[in-house]
Amino acid sequence: MQSLIEQAKGFANWQVAADAKSMSRQFKFKNFKQAFAFMTQVALYAEQHDHHPEWFNVYNKVDVRLTTHDTGGISERDLSMAVFCDKTYMSTNKALHGLADGLAPEAADWTIDQGWSNYTPAEHAVWKTLFERQSKLLPGRACDAFVEGMQALPIGADEIPDFKKLSEVLMQKTGWQVVAVPGLVPDEVFFEHLANRRFPAGQFIRKPEQLDYLEEPDVFHDVFGHVPMLMNPVVADFIQAYGKGGLRALELGMLPHLARVYWYTIEFGLVQQQDGLRIYGAGIASSFSETVFSLDSASPNRIRFDLERVMRTHYRIDDFQESYFVLSSLDELLELASIDFAPLYARMEEGLSYQPGDVLANDAVMTRGRGGRLENSL
Repeated sequence: MQSLIEQAKGFANWQVAADAKSMSRQFKFKNFKQAFAFMTQVALYAEQHDHHPEWFNVYNKVDVRLTTHDTGGISERDLSMAVFCDKTYMSTNKALHGLADGLAPEAADWTIDQGWSNYTPAEHAVWKTLFERQSKLLPGRACDAFVEGMQALPIGADEIPDFKKLSEVLMQKTGWQVVAVPGLVPDEVFFEHLANRRFPAGQFIRKPEQLDYLEEPDVFHDVFGHVPMLMNPVVADFIQAYGKGGLRALELGMLPHLARVYWYTIEFGLVQQQDGLRIYGAGIASSFSETVFSLDSASPNRIRFDLERVMRTHYRIDDFQESYFVLSSLDELLELASIDFAPLYARMEEGLSYQPGDVLANDAVMTRGRGGRLENSL
């Protein structure tokens, strides 16, 4: 039970009660309409999973308290609901391109039309700025598979890519397609898309004042960061397997553990090539500052990838990563795609969890970090 409490304490903006039997967070929205939309989505999730939050609403504020009465404290079901609440909050509490007031789309799979012709010159200009500065920075830093995928796709600096054109190339190469969504989607929707080789990409783009940080993934992160790697057959197979595994993890209440695998590989993974350490994670490849930090900084740990170790390790969503896990080659993802996770899940129930910056005695450490932020560590 202690490991669950530690996990709950690691959730940003959530507070664990003094008696460690519940976790709480207040969500604040622009208006009552958005607060109600949030509560509607959470209520549907609660009914589907037969696990209901205690909450209180006044106008644009929703206070949520999570506990499992059957166990007398915090359970995996509470952690899963907290993740869903956070994602739903970010999706609901933003005015997104093509989606009025952040309300959920009518389609059950959350897909919407990209509305490519509706992008403004200013939005294409933001894409151009982001594309050009990352394109200058990534040579010698991005892995070969990323570079090859980018070169083979209809992605350029002058305009936001058309998802239909991307999908035509992807389908021929790996059987994937890109579908537009308004932002973050519910977990089961996300996994269902991945399991069927559909990559859900946000179709809005950040504002000019948000070039260096955006809380929610936009079209630049999703397309520039993720889509080139979908051209690689190994990565394409792994992400589909992750989608299928995610649906199973939801049923078992093990999503927080499996999500760490995706985070430390597809989002923030590094790979060892013959010519050096390279980036393949989309969260790094689409970030100007973390592209430099992940490879050049003396601050983070760089540790050889170990599946069970990663499944026990929390991650940062509000800062650079304190540890990066390194594959010896992308082919390691093939092994992960075929692993039976059931025994691992059983061990997760009893074992320890680790903080993002922890270094263990049995870690294969490539670089022992010294801590600190980018400006203090280059």
